[in-house]
Amino acid sequence: MEPPKNSSSRTSQTLSRFGNLIRLHQGSTFLSIRKTSMEGFMIDRRQFLGRSLTAASALALANIGSVTLPSMASAAAARPVRFGTVGGTSDAGLYLANALGFFEEVGIKLELSRLGTSPALASATATGNLDGAGISVNPALYASIEQGLQLKAVGDKQSFSPGLSSAHIIVNKRLIKGSKAETIAGLKGKKFAIASKKTGFYMIVLDVLAKHGLKEGDVSFVELAYPNITPALTSGAVDAAAHLEPYLSQAIKMGVVDSVSDLTEAFPPGATLVPIVFGERMASDTDLGNDFMLAYTRGVRVYNDAYTKGINKEKTITIIAEGSKIDRDVIENSFPTALNPNQNLDVAFFERMQKFFIAQGTLRQPIDMKRLIDTSFAANAVKKLGRYT
Repeated sequence: MEPPKNSSSRTSQTLSRFGNLIRLHQGSTFLSIRKTSMEGFMIDRRQFLGRSLTAASALALANIGSVTLPSMASAAAARPVRFGTVGGTSDAGLYLANALGFFEEVGIKLELSRLGTSPALASATATGNLDGAGISVNPALYASIEQGLQLKAVGDKQSFSPGLSSAHIIVNKRLIKGSKAETIAGLKGKKFAIASKKTGFYMIVLDVLAKHGLKEGDVSFVELAYPNITPALTSGAVDAAAHLEPYLSQAIKMGVVDSVSDLTEAFPPGATLVPIVFGERMASDTDLGNDFMLAYTRGVRVYNDAYTKGINKEKTITIIAEGSKIDRDVIENSFPTALNPNQNLDVAFFERMQKFFIAQGTLRQPIDMKRLIDTSFAANAVKKLGRYT
């Protein structure tokens, strides 16, 4: 496998840029993202033929798990793609596309890696240690583009739609009032747990509170990691929280809290909070990027068939449970996330989040969204598959 021309030079330039810390002013603190090693990184730009959908793969979409899909490329020839996530049910499209052979059909060997935070995923993707990742929208994502790093948001890995929302506002039952609206309005002066205030998720939480007459200063926000939110709620250390699956359902089942909002009241339909982000290799190698998005989109459509149409839902849940290493019962009884079957990205929503971060003081200056968002890969997948309805 030969590296592309000038790859060493581009790698050095990327590491040099990333070596200059992305310092995002966040009140009295700064977020620093450190460079990661690129030693041994090689890029395979070989092209593969035979990307048209086979009758077997069409049958797999209609009856997943019942057919063995033929490989269009030998295992030795498959192009490795290293994709990073924080784990969980929002990776369902990846698990399904991998288990059903959709990546194999286009000559891709998917290698999933878990990292703990979005900044860590952004760092690894920018330096080439990952080829892509699902990265929660945060100030560092915008700042990386301003620094000249080659990241492209190309599709959806977690969004919100009515009936499909894996994040809710939950409140201690002792504070529940006659209606959900009254309960939210009654949170004035209460302690509210949020994983991070430096995210688009926090912006949406503020929007929901504002709809019920509460300003940011009316609630005492406490930043806690998701695994620590449920114990804080049950002990009474906090009164309410914006919680995420799989912790969300587990907290509700304990009988101490209840959901008062699935947050969709403040979301544009289908708005993305966690986009699929390509690094330089995938963004510049059009064939590889298109093949990845085609396979991934097919996996997302199997997911939507299961959760919106009831098609092969039991088999779908089994695959997600195996891929996520989460108990099947937890997946089956969790609030499902939304995954956009046409992989649309709402550019206006990205611009709104950018303005929020600038007003918040966690981002210094705006970027042109064309530098961050590339919808061509999703458009190519939809052209081949047809629009999903």
